[in-house]
Amino acid sequence: MASGPFFHGGFPGLQPGDHLLTYNQQRRTGTATLHHLQAGYADGTTDPDMVYLSTDPEVARAFAALIRQSDEQTGVIFSRGALYEIEPIGRVFPDSDFRPDVADAAGRTAGSWSARGARIVRVLEDQVHLDSYSAAARTGPFRAWADGSPIYDAHGFFLATPVLRERGYDDARLRREIPRWAPIELVDAMLNRTRSGQRPRSSVCPSILREAADCWQVWERRRRPLAAGVTVREVPGAESAADDLVVLRAAIGEQVVGEVRFRPRPIVCGVAWEVAALEVEQAWRGRGVSTLLLTSTDARGFDCVPAFVFGECAPDDAAVFAAAGCVVLRPDADAPFPLENSVPFPVPAPGRCWFFRHDRY
Repeated sequence: MASGPFFHGGFPGLQPGDHLLTYNQQRRTGTATLHHLQAGYADGTTDPDMVYLSTDPEVARAFAALIRQSDEQTGVIFSRGALYEIEPIGRVFPDSDFRPDVADAAGRTAGSWSARGARIVRVLEDQVHLDSYSAAARTGPFRAWADGSPIYDAHGFFLATPVLRERGYDDARLRREIPRWAPIELVDAMLNRTRSGQRPRSSVCPSILREAADCWQVWERRRRPLAAGVTVREVPGAESAADDLVVLRAAIGEQVVGEVRFRPRPIVCGVAWEVAALEVEQAWRGRGVSTLLLTSTDARGFDCVPAFVFGECAPDDAAVFAAAGCVVLRPDADAPFPLENSVPFPVPAPGRCWFFRHDRY
């Protein structure tokens, strides 16, 4: 029998004393708590008659971050899941999707369990932001295939299964072609060159002018300048501090080939980075440098990515930002970015377009 405290990442807005409902209970009662947005319930790998809990709050945070509500017109995510301390009701069962005997580099175990019900003890975070890669980094060390073999190595690289080896993929190739802690559903899209389903579509969101490139397209475009020897580093000191900017510079040795300037802005679940300026040397345009700069938001560390990146551009430049995984909205379309109420909302010049990206790639 596991001993608490126990944590749960789920639908926001619940209060102490509220009961967590299983997926099937929600369906019977007509209560909407977004369990259907968690992939396990949709693909049948999660028991619809159980609620899930963990003794590790970071594991619970990872599942909270996967619950997202977005604006119907634009696809902008305006709400995420919450982290709760909970009390299970009745017996607690091990979660077979996790390896209970495996610890990560910090010595943590997943501590993932299930129960027939639970009640909220207290709300720890009402909006949890983790991008999908950071979420996978919290659960990935403990995830296993049906035969018990690990899905990722200790550094977060996807491991080749027998099926992938038959297709010509070994661990070394996967390290080159798949980013660290890539979620399984994104790995599948990357390997099969298909849509991941993670980007807003213009057929669903009418305010979209140009759809974002998918994760595998962005990752391949990033690799082009890296293969040519381009590196990205943050510019320290007075150059950026005076304007409260984060400045990233792309260079080959001492030759600067591009630069992006981000302006951090507080939002309801963390910090967003507004693109204040993007410049690429003429000889390097069209070679992936813009994509590399715009997707190097983890330059301060794997878990230091902003909640999202946004900015404005001319319609003629939409392709540049779409190639970097950004959704570009139609000129003058309203963008319901979740900035804090105390923050003045930026207003683009007439005829210009908002763009945004929620994930790191």
